[in-house]
Amino acid sequence: MNQRVLSLLSSVVFAFAAVTLTGCGSDNDSDDASGDLGGGTGGSMAMGGGGAGGGDSMAVCTNTGLTVETTQIEKKEFGLRLTAQNSIEIPYDTVVVDLKTGRPNTPPMGASTVSLEGTNYRDCGLCVMAFRGCSAIGCEKVFYASTGEVDVTELGTNDDDEGRFAGLLKNVVFEEVTIRGGESIPVEGGETWCMNDHAFDGDFLGMIPVPGSGGGGGGGGVNPGNCDSPSLACVGEVVNDFSMYNCGSQSEKSISEHFGDGKAGLILLTAGWCGACERRVPEVGGMLNNPQYENFRAAIVVGETQGRTQPDQRYCEQYARAKNVPLDSMFIDHNGQASFRTIFANIWPYLSEDGRFGLPFHAVLNAQTMEYVYGDRGPASGTANQHIGQLMNQ
Repeated sequence: MNQRVLSLLSSVVFAFAAVTLTGCGSDNDSDDASGDLGGGTGGSMAMGGGGAGGGDSMAVCTNTGLTVETTQIEKKEFGLRLTAQNSIEIPYDTVVVDLKTGRPNTPPMGASTVSLEGTNYRDCGLCVMAFRGCSAIGCEKVFYASTGEVDVTELGTNDDDEGRFAGLLKNVVFEEVTIRGGESIPVEGGETWCMNDHAFDGDFLGMIPVPGSGGGGGGGGVNPGNCDSPSLACVGEVVNDFSMYNCGSQSEKSISEHFGDGKAGLILLTAGWCGACERRVPEVGGMLNNPQYENFRAAIVVGETQGRTQPDQRYCEQYARAKNVPLDSMFIDHNGQASFRTIFANIWPYLSEDGRFGLPFHAVLNAQTMEYVYGDRGPASGTANQHIGQLMNQ
């Protein structure tokens, strides 16, 4: 079997044999379409008959059918991800199944049935999404499944460290959404995409990563107990949208708005007295000014002046000019008493054992979903630049 390896929108590499996935109530549905996938450290999907809703109550679907060419299952900081893509050519469509441990509807080990009713990307434990018309600069449409259920037939790792994640999408209706601030928001008058009796099956090695265990990466840090707070995001979790003073607009600006249609987002903490920042901040400024980094966004957050006082607009402008950073990428986070109070209320900075952290500090986010994928001293392996590159190449 000819297999091909590629990077996908969801940061997953897949190897699939071709198979047709069809949905509900469409002239191009196939009554007996079936297929299975083989080879690689991948997975498989197989078609079943019927449409979303089943019986006499068929959902009205504006999109059906997907010819899957590649797939793979991958361990992530948050758990597992299985993705199917219909082509290696641009544009392509893809379906993503994320298993996020420790969430309200995370399936238990073994077999279970998980309802997707009323779930949202912000807090889903089993997240089923689809993307259509994807290219190097993003996807034309995003879909989230909040209707239907997933029959998980097998989930776990045996004594030989061999893991398996298998199940069936039943009566699932994907709704067109936008992802803002990590939340899936339905598009008014948007499209739908239906799937029923679609099987998925993937093998992996080792235990399923659990946030807090550090099992998702070799960065050396772990997610502490305070990551259970719904307002504080740690690596592998979605960051709540928040606002800081932006020196370009001279007003409060939200992070999700600032990252906009980018793919990789960096929050870089700095200060006027930080010697190590003297090199790093201009490097990031160079990336922002480089056309090859058109999908990169950065929020460079200055917390204190060289004299360890609260920065103001004038200081921010001087700092941006000195470091050759676009002014609209500069933010101030100081509440009059202490620096980085807004950041620390929303993003865990992975303090050392004695409660300290160093500058500059990097927090890398998926700009499209607001997932916190890397933090200095956190559980994710690699460097900030490596994670930025991976996100830009999705």
